Amino acid sequence: MAAIFILLAANLLVGNARTALWDQDEAAYAGFARNMLVEHNWVVPTHPYSQPHRKPPLFFWMLAASYALFGVNEFAARLPSVLAVVATGVAVWRGGRFLLGSHTASLAAIVLVSMLFVLNLGKIALTDAVLLLFQTLAALALLRAAVRPSLKDTLILWSAVAAGVLVKGPPILILTGAMFVFLLLFHPRRRNLLHLHPWFGLPLALLPLAIWLRLAWQADPRYVLFLGYWYILRRAGGTTFGQAGPPGTYLALFFFLLLPWSGYLLAALRDAWRRLRCRQLSFVLLGAWLFGGWIVWELPLSKLPTYPLAAFPALAFLIAQQVRQDLAGPGRWSTHKSLRIGFRLLVAICLLTGGALLGLALWRAEPWAKALAFLPAAAIVATGWLATRYQQRGQPAAAVRSMMLGGLVANLLVWLIVIPGFESQRAVSRRIAQTLASHCRRGSTVVGARRLAVPSLPFYVEQSGLRFEEVFLPATPQTPLVVDWSLLWRLRFAALVRQVKAQLPPSRSETEDRAARVARVAELCRTDAPCAFVLDEEQLAALQGELRDAAIVRIDGWIPDRLRTTTYVLAIRPAAQLSAAGGAR
Repeated sequence: MAAIFILLAANLLVGNARTALWDQDEAAYAGFARNMLVEHNWVVPTHPYSQPHRKPPLFFWMLAASYALFGVNEFAARLPSVLAVVATGVAVWRGGRFLLGSHTASLAAIVLVSMLFVLNLGKIALTDAVLLLFQTLAALALLRAAVRPSLKDTLILWSAVAAGVLVKGPPILILTGAMFVFLLLFHPRRRNLLHLHPWFGLPLALLPLAIWLRLAWQADPRYVLFLGYWYILRRAGGTTFGQAGPPGTYLALFFFLLLPWSGYLLAALRDAWRRLRCRQLSFVLLGAWLFGGWIVWELPLSKLPTYPLAAFPALAFLIAQQVRQDLAGPGRWSTHKSLRIGFRLLVAICLLTGGALLGLALWRAEPWAKALAFLPAAAIVATGWLATRYQQRGQPAAAVRSMMLGGLVANLLVWLIVIPGFESQRAVSRRIAQTLASHCRRGSTVVGARRLAVPSLPFYVEQSGLRFEEVFLPATPQTPLVVDWSLLWRLRFAALVRQVKAQLPPSRSETEDRAARVARVAELCRTDAPCAFVLDEEQLAALQGELRDAAIVRIDGWIPDRLRTTTYVLAIRPAAQLSAAGGAR
């Protein structure tokens, strides 16, 4: 058991300080928090190239608090996610004993935090790990209250809901609301739910969100309308970033997301369905959790991998129950068809995952990483193969150990070999910032003129002691928006969106936008302010005359979220070229 905890700690911490921020979301969130700390604007998150990533502010406040304690750096940005994963495991261990017993709760906590998807969410500064913590607290409090109402669980439930909506908005409301409906329909003691006082608790839980929305509306009403459109209307009725799928998509994804425990998934779901039909109380409660955390997300067309994350603790309990049944008696391989199918699928998924990892490393990684990339790939494949072989031989305890240790070792090798092997190509923003800092005075202004850029670029440029500004294009003066809020109460969302869009200035075409950017850079070249421009090759060709005396530096990098390379052109103006004259920082 000590080895498990050591491996878990290593997985959660190794590389967090060294690995550059991931674009898009992580770098955007890190930038929001940094700007809040620097500018003391705690209401509206702002950061260049990050408009689609704006969310309610609680997570950014957490990052800013971590920055205040440990400095503005990658480790501090990721620390809230690390702590959230650990706290979620503790919540399952301590708070889930009433479901299937203390031993199953302890095992479920280990299963949950060793799921590679959950584990890696703790290594990235995203909202999802923190939201999972609040969703888990809310779900456990609701289910405990459904069994035995108490003031403590009522306070935990509504406090978790209040925090969850300030992290990511509707998901925690969808989880708890769907669980309420399920329990009202199937729970034999449904009257216990009245003791939660939802008519009072829910409005009180939404009060902090309402106060923040009021302040945000006063500061920037377009930001509030963007949140409503992008995170509610758009995702409920369409897709985002082209990520869509039919019902059943998440069930298929679970076989990958639950690694290394995927072999137990089919048996766990089959057993849970059988017990739910018999109305066993613990499985009615877990059924409510699965319904609110997973099933309802199968219905919309929009499909993002983190949508059903709230169901992972419930799945961990069901898998832990299967593991305990395996460990309590002789092997069940010959008698449980769902177990045989699940572990054979586990082997196939481990082969696919290991092959994809090795292929990616051979394609883009550094030579040393290519030479070593077979280690994590082999560890992943060996994990699935050994677990299946032990199950076939009637040695389920050895199968469990191989999954638990093998998955953690494989994931750790990925962060020790594969991720660092990409770092020189992926961390292009950090290399750009280092180059600019070596040529420009501290406090000088760098202007980003590229049409497509990443949020990590301004973060690292400002971290190096320079100021970063987007190329500000002439904008149409903003007039106050006129909104007919009765459309909202009447659920005419499409009409509300059309009303707002009609008042927004028309967007430029790509050709118009490129021309405007080039014209703005040419205008700035007649001033002394910017020390450097970040351009693309087409912009440089159009500005040859204005930048004829500038030093041109080209930096190539790989953008993982787009799976392609790009070239950043740095035009460093003569007045800024101080390093050769001894004027550099």
